Amino acid sequence: MNVLIIADPIEQLLPISDTGLLMLREAMKRGHQVHWCTPDDVFLWDGRPQARASRAQHCAPESLPTVDPQPETMLLTAWDTIWIRKDPPFDTRYVDLCWLCSLVEDRVHFVNRPSLLIRHHEKLLPFQAVAQGIISAEELIPTWLCSDLRRPPPDDFPEGPCVTKPWLGYGGTGVKKWDSLQQAVDFFARQKSPEGDRSGQRDAIMFQPLLREVAHVGDRRVFYQDGQVRANFVRLPREGDFVSNLAYGGTAVIRSITDKDRDISQRVGDFLAELGIVIAGLDVIDGRLSEVNITAPTGFQMLVQLGGPELISEYVDMVERQLG
Repeated sequence: MNVLIIADPIEQLLPISDTGLLMLREAMKRGHQVHWCTPDDVFLWDGRPQARASRAQHCAPESLPTVDPQPETMLLTAWDTIWIRKDPPFDTRYVDLCWLCSLVEDRVHFVNRPSLLIRHHEKLLPFQAVAQGIISAEELIPTWLCSDLRRPPPDDFPEGPCVTKPWLGYGGTGVKKWDSLQQAVDFFARQKSPEGDRSGQRDAIMFQPLLREVAHVGDRRVFYQDGQVRANFVRLPREGDFVSNLAYGGTAVIRSITDKDRDISQRVGDFLAELGIVIAGLDVIDGRLSEVNITAPTGFQMLVQLGGPELISEYVDMVERQLG
């Protein structure tokens, strides 16, 4: 089959951990033809989405692939399957990419479908699960989302230290800890709004109470694929820190999944299957759902290093089966 992977520039990737490269190696090992491009290489001409993509020739383990120096320009419909592996941020360029790809998603096999990537933002999916009655509000981390800090904060926001996250942030980027909600609000209220904007609005910010238990129970990454919850590991923050993301120094360990984590993961997995989402990474902290990563879920190489299943091999099996 012919595969197109749309992701970040190859030279920016870490070969020992990048999931997109793991997918490329597995597909090439089976004799499939794989092209690689970035969102900036996807464009529209004459009403038809196209891409300037470079064909991968070789990709040794723990190495970056060798690609043709001269990219080919092809219609998106020339590929059998397209895997969108562009890491967040979920910015206008990402939305543009999904809009263009969605024009052909009824004629090309996608993982995940671009219309779903636009519709289901990964920080919003937990709240969608509550709205649909899949999980309860108590199974979420209390969250105040706000872009206009002239509005008063909720009266019943939990007391004590809190954490702020950019609404469109990713991978622990921009996460900050504060002694109190008021300290955080005061800080962001002093920041300037975008130039020319006198409304007092800015990019939306998530305010959440600090979950001290993350230091010992960790942040569990649950792997969902092809309608099933398949595996998991726990990420622990560094000593004295509170951010557990592996990119920020967190450590991954295998721990038996708790009944609470298993139950909520299974319910959310069934919900994702109903939505048509094929691959995702659920973040669960002590029985509470934090995020559902569907843009470019990671951690597959770490899972194998910890002795878990080789889910990318199963991923390519799935695509081959779906394409017949």
